[in-house]
Amino acid sequence: MFLFLSKTIAMHRSHPGRAWSWYLGYTAAILCGFYWAACAAVKPPGGGPPDTIPPKLISAAPSSGTTHFPGGNIHLVFSEYMDEDRLTKGIRVYPQLSSPPEVKFRGKELELSLPTNLLPDQTYIISLGREVTDEHGVELAAPIYLAYSTGEAIDSSRITGRVYGST
Repeated sequence: MFLFLSKTIAMHRSHPGRAWSWYLGYTAAILCGFYWAACAAVKPPGGGPPDTIPPKLISAAPSSGTTHFPGGNIHLVFSEYMDEDRLTKGIRVYPQLSSPPEVKFRGKELELSLPTNLLPDQTYIISLGREVTDEHGVELAAPIYLAYSTGEAIDSSRITGRVYGST
């Protein structure tokens, strides 16, 4: 830059008209370069068709149907990134716990922490309702139910018996 200025000053002293025209040409070239560089708009590439595929539960650890479940963490993996607010609001545990389960997100994964003092011989159902959506607002195709038992077996939720007497 110093060399440029010293040459320009020297030219200006000997040939005042040439120095200014050379200086203006050089400045115009720099400004055009900045203009062309500024024309490239930085933005993400255009997307394809809108996402309409419902998210799926890929895995649950421990798996649904686990018996002798002491409580603690349940690790869920989904096929897509989920909407954190909708997922947190859409999780229900039956029978209701004294406090809601703690939920942690890591990408497509969810860590659900249940208390370790669950009732003995009790089946707990974790329900993910249809209001649960992925990050694009696509709902689950159907509600997801996961069953865990602190006892020997998963409760069938059926009442059987015989009715005696005439009506």
